[in-house]
Amino acid sequence: MSLSTRTLSIGDRIPLFGLLDRTGDRFILSDNAGKPAIVFFYAQDEMPGCQEVAIAFRDLKPECDEANVQIYSISLDRPESRHAFGEQQDISYTLLCDTNRAVSKLYGVCRPSDDEKGDWIYARAAFLIDTNLRILQIYHLGELETAIDRIRTDIHTLIRREEPRHMTMQAPVLLIPNVLDKEFCQDLIRLWQTDNGDSGFMKREGDRTVGYIDYTHKIRRDHFVGDRKILRRLVSIVQRRVFTEIKRAFQFEATRWESFRIGSYDSSRGGFFRAHRDDTTGGTAHRRFAMTLNLNAGEYEGGFLRFPEHGPHLYKPDTGSAVIFSGSVMHEATDITAGERFVLLSFFYGEKEAEQRKAYEERAKNDYQDIITVEK
Repeated sequence: MSLSTRTLSIGDRIPLFGLLDRTGDRFILSDNAGKPAIVFFYAQDEMPGCQEVAIAFRDLKPECDEANVQIYSISLDRPESRHAFGEQQDISYTLLCDTNRAVSKLYGVCRPSDDEKGDWIYARAAFLIDTNLRILQIYHLGELETAIDRIRTDIHTLIRREEPRHMTMQAPVLLIPNVLDKEFCQDLIRLWQTDNGDSGFMKREGDRTVGYIDYTHKIRRDHFVGDRKILRRLVSIVQRRVFTEIKRAFQFEATRWESFRIGSYDSSRGGFFRAHRDDTTGGTAHRRFAMTLNLNAGEYEGGFLRFPEHGPHLYKPDTGSAVIFSGSVMHEATDITAGERFVLLSFFYGEKEAEQRKAYEERAKNDYQDIITVEK
């Protein structure tokens, strides 16, 4: 098993492609979204090691069929060769042809060798993807038996399955799984522990935007991420895994972000944030989308995200997963009843909003260091 290739890691959306299948018809990956799948790569059907991989997935197919998991095989072979191989080995899953290595390079499973012969190094690898074409797991197929055993387990444990429900009300939110891995989430919690302070909120006073701390409205402590190495990593991940999803779901080009902050809602202090919107002042009007990413789901009680305008439903994404929603949507963080909830927070916007924000700040000349504390 491997957590990444040269170009992709768990949580990334897989590159889309169109390839010829064994019959010469064009297979378009995006047309087959909506079902989980295994996409596996090797160099050529004629190679003994590659044949072992093909047969292993042939034997795994009945379990995949039962779990409604599709199987797509990609090699460098031409359609007629793949067709003959499929007939010979009684393979019924989809065989695809990447004759110019373009898709294999996108997935990071092949690269030029360092010798002068012009050869290519091709890694045998498999990707387990969810219904929305995001990577759930990556497997190195060198230890084939071990990899197949892990895949057999993962198709039952990593793929979410819910019974269809009759929905009568739903908040206009986007849920994104596996944005951050669990180890990085723990790193962020440890970073919060190095330095944090009471978190306020913004109110409008005339044309000015004023910061307030009011413990009847919000109890949270924040750490603003300043470590450059961590910031670079966060920005890279958010651009790949969040901005692309915002574009697909809402047709909005997010290009900018506010400071990333790590927040703590502690039950010993009565952590909460009462119902509010994020874009109600001149200094916050640029906030087109908000992100709440849970860093330690399962380690606390209470602490749900709720959107009261859109029903009583409660949202608590898994660790490393995020909720994205419009800054104009009313929302609240419900009371923590046990433990301590850690979240990564930020706001996203585009170039138009950046210009509007700059013009407002030049006019209003807000001093965000001047925080007003409301006494209980």
